[in-house]
Amino acid sequence: MQQHDLTNIPQIKLSFSHNIPFKERPHISNSQDVIKTFLAYWDKDLMNAQKEMYILYLDQHHRAIGVYHHSKGGIQDCLGELQQVFAVGLQANAAYFAVAINDTAGNHEPSEAEVAAAQHIQQTARAIGLQLYDYLLLTDDKSVSFKDNFLLLPDFAF
Repeated sequence: MQQHDLTNIPQIKLSFSHNIPFKERPHISNSQDVIKTFLAYWDKDLMNAQKEMYILYLDQHHRAIGVYHHSKGGIQDCLGELQQVFAVGLQANAAYFAVAINDTAGNHEPSEAEVAAAQHIQQTARAIGLQLYDYLLLTDDKSVSFKDNFLLLPDFAF
C-alpha cells in the first residue's frame, strides 16, 4: 500500500474584504431601497442587451454587506448557480440576500418559470440558514418586487 503525504494538500482560503465601517453601511428597509442599490451598480447600457444577475447581501440587522455581480448571460438567459450564491453569502456572514435579474425584452410580468425559480431559491436558502429578502425583476423603466407582489412563498417572514 502506497503512503501519501497528507501535508501535500492545497490549503483553501476564503477572503472577504470591506473597508466601510458597520455604522456607515446603509440599512435596507424595503424593496425600494433594494432596487436603488441594484440600479446604482447595474450597467445601464446592458439592461436591454444582456441578462445579468446581482446579489445584495445583508446582515441580521438588514445592513448592506455587499453587492455581488453573480453572472452575465446572453439576451434570453443568465444561469445562476445556487452553490455560488450561497457560498458568497455564507462567506460574508449574511443573514439575508436579495436577487436581481434584468429582462432584456422589457417584460414587467414575471414568468411562471421566474416565480418558480425565486421560490426554489427561497426554499433552498432556508435549509442553510439564509433568508431571501426579495427577488427583483428589473427593466429599463420599471422594477418588480416579488415580495411586494406576494410571489414568494406565503410563510416568508423576516
